[in-house]
Amino acid sequence: MLYRHPRAVNSALTEKMECAHTIHGTFILKGYMFRPNENRILLWGAILFFATLIVGVALIPMGGTTVTREAIPDERVQHVERVLIHDLGDTNGNFTLFIQEPGSQELKPMRIYAKTYRVVKDVPRNSPMWAIKGQLVKIKHNDPSYDYVTVGSLELHIRNEKDLEGAAWERTYHRNKSTVTERGATIVLCCQ
Repeated sequence: MLYRHPRAVNSALTEKMECAHTIHGTFILKGYMFRPNENRILLWGAILFFATLIVGVALIPMGGTTVTREAIPDERVQHVERVLIHDLGDTNGNFTLFIQEPGSQELKPMRIYAKTYRVVKDVPRNSPMWAIKGQLVKIKHNDPSYDYVTVGSLELHIRNEKDLEGAAWERTYHRNKSTVTERGATIVLCCQ
């Protein structure tokens, strides 16, 4: 291969070029093509790559979700009139508490998913039940509509076993690229 400038070609090369011209219909011999400055192309490619990388890294916090956790004090829930048990695991539980404020006829539901639970039978017969939601952690997102509070423990204070009622539950999970939904109900059996 020859790496000479096309104007500095001797007569033997000119004959080869003419020969190449007649056979292939082109004036360019192998190895004699115009080559732009390869270093300049590599430099601009590297600059473009790193500029894209820097802009991409700078934009991650803007579009991403930042989640912060904030511990909040335990909360005492007063005036519990009814307790529904949706699902109980070995340690965790899924409950709905119905709260009736004094002077109101409305029962307001409060759904609680607790990691641990405890039921204590210590409320007098005609008194309202109560509960303590403990180990609370508020999960905050960039968008406040996605904020929620996790309940680490729930302590229910009831009058007797009849205050606990079973309720429906539903579990959805994915198995072998399909969605499986199980439905059922928790039944609470009490002694007289």
